[in-house]
Amino acid sequence: MKVLISGNLGYLGPLVTRKFKDMGCSTVGVDTGWYLPTFDTADSIDHMPDHQIFADIRGVNVAAVAGNVQSVVHLAGLSNDPMSEIDESATRRINILGTIRLIEAFPNARHVIASSASVYGATDPNKVSSEDDAPNPLTAYATAKYRIDSYMMDADNTPDAYDWVALRFGTLWGWSPNIRRDIVANAFCWQAAKNREIAPAQNARRPMLHVQDAADMIYAAATMPIASGIVNCAAENLTVLEIAEKVARATESSLVPCPESNVDSRDYWMDTTKMLATIGAGHDFVTLDNQRMIDHRSEEHTSELQSRFGISYAV
Repeated sequence: MKVLISGNLGYLGPLVTRKFKDMGCSTVGVDTGWYLPTFDTADSIDHMPDHQIFADIRGVNVAAVAGNVQSVVHLAGLSNDPMSEIDESATRRINILGTIRLIEAFPNARHVIASSASVYGATDPNKVSSEDDAPNPLTAYATAKYRIDSYMMDADNTPDAYDWVALRFGTLWGWSPNIRRDIVANAFCWQAAKNREIAPAQNARRPMLHVQDAADMIYAAATMPIASGIVNCAAENLTVLEIAEKVARATESSLVPCPESNVDSRDYWMDTTKMLATIGAGHDFVTLDNQRMIDHRSEEHTSELQSRFGISYAV
């Protein structure tokens, strides 16, 4: 199978690329290369596609992708929520119009859309959101994700319907060759590595998914026709405080008050029944509880943090 992966040099993309390569697939990556300076060069060849195209998805020459592409994985776009708020027009042009352009360029491929749990916005505290629930996006990023979901659903009612699945990912965490330190569990590990202190700024609800599990779900979605439409993807539902407590125990760090205010109003959990019945059936998900606890002896502790999160203690 030949697969095209947009945004292959970001946080999730390298692991997706390696997963497809390990399974014997031919891989083509499309990425602007903005984040190449932060790419970990160790074993980088294993996470690079067979053919790399450096281009914006709004202007990539699809004719340069030789051969028949059976699957397209859509990861490219402005991320995260704060970045997408800087210029909402740019977010629409890249995340919505650029993605649609790539979808339309490969009408016969199976499309795997990296959507987001953030489309649910802020829900009732007793609510666990399912795929059939009405979205409530609060940011330009979340709105763009929902617009792509809607575009694919609308096409289902036309002769030009696509073969597609949109994975609404919970908050990702864990190591990648191009790790993000701004998302909650990774940010707490970074705080622990620097100061042995963790300062949660809120106690909102978050569905969580290890980044390698996300790559596995993308591969499964690309190869399992049983999965279609919207699929919520997460391994566990936790509060931010619960995440902080788990990271604090694993890193032998202290929880301290956060001196900064937090204006992030997103608050949601997800029902993952559909995922567990399709692409996630029988999969052994990593959670913050079953992740092996870090050895607290200093040298091994530091080495473990470096290997898992790309971080080290400040001297």
